[in-house]
Amino acid sequence: MRLSGASIAAALLLTGVCAYAQQPLPDRTPPPRWQRFTTARFSVEMPGRPAKETQTLKALNGRPVQYTSYMVDLGPVAYMASTSDYDKETLLSLDSAVKGLLSTWPDPQNLVRRKTVLYGVPAQIVDFTSRGEHVVVRTFALGQRLYQLSFAEVRGDFRPAHADRFMNSFRLR
Repeated sequence: MRLSGASIAAALLLTGVCAYAQQPLPDRTPPPRWQRFTTARFSVEMPGRPAKETQTLKALNGRPVQYTSYMVDLGPVAYMASTSDYDKETLLSLDSAVKGLLSTWPDPQNLVRRKTVLYGVPAQIVDFTSRGEHVVVRTFALGQRLYQLSFAEVRGDFRPAHADRFMNSFRLR
């Protein structure tokens, strides 16, 4: 049996279409657009408009704490800036704040904790993994307000440059 040139061309075309169909389509999702987000007390760049959440928590001494977070959650990566406002009867402790932070993550491991100075005040930078995520947090206090900048990304995809861009864009107002 002899195949005509048209039959061969059709067979090759069909084979090529089937092979192409098996390849995953390229990700055409546009990269997130970084934008400056501003509150009365600070500004920070985030890759999207953050969702705001406010709740009243209890400090270790039982006094109320007004907690506010601003988060952009992109699935495999999340950016969060938060503040905790304590009353004058509550003594702020960065060690206690970091201990409380770590208690909210399941099984934190590979913990690196560094004391430093940010914005002219004592601060702590915490870097750890929790199950499948790599997390970096900067925390410091001004007066009775605790600030925390948090970046979490799927461990295998962790990009320090994204964490640095976010955290280094923070400005007090």
